[in-house]
Amino acid sequence: MPADTSRFPGFRPPPMNTGRDDGTGKALDILAIIDERRNHVFVEQFLTAQNISFKLVRNDVDAVRAALWFQPKIIMMDMEKPRRQGVRAIEFIRMFEQWSGQKRIPIVALADSCTEEELERHRESGVDDFLTKPYTPQKMTSLLQSWIMFHELTEKTGKLRASAAAS
Repeated sequence: MPADTSRFPGFRPPPMNTGRDDGTGKALDILAIIDERRNHVFVEQFLTAQNISFKLVRNDVDAVRAALWFQPKIIMMDMEKPRRQGVRAIEFIRMFEQWSGQKRIPIVALADSCTEEELERHRESGVDDFLTKPYTPQKMTSLLQSWIMFHELTEKTGKLRASAAAS
């Protein structure tokens, strides 16, 4: 279900001419922000083969708009962008989550490599996990399974709390 954007006059959902959506109206599993063509193709083929609902966007403006609009279970953000735009997009998403009370979406950084300094900088910006090259189906499967399981567990916990509060 799309986010309530009534407090944001002029807010438009992002153009979605890439990726796929199964059209069932179920929650979007993955939002992937990847601008490098080779990585874009790998992620698209992998997610399609896994039958995971996803959207792929290529720039940070569409990334922020898609994250706020679709509220995916996981965001995968290419961190090898020029001028640290990926970090700024993550910071904006985290700021909006705090301001709106929207639940925190796990963000996985995709990077060529990460030094300890880079890991710390990414964590400070709001990144929850990392995947470094070479990207393989095994590494991606393991990472996504753990975050999807985490998402499902927190959803069940939230429903149990709501049910207990209503009793």
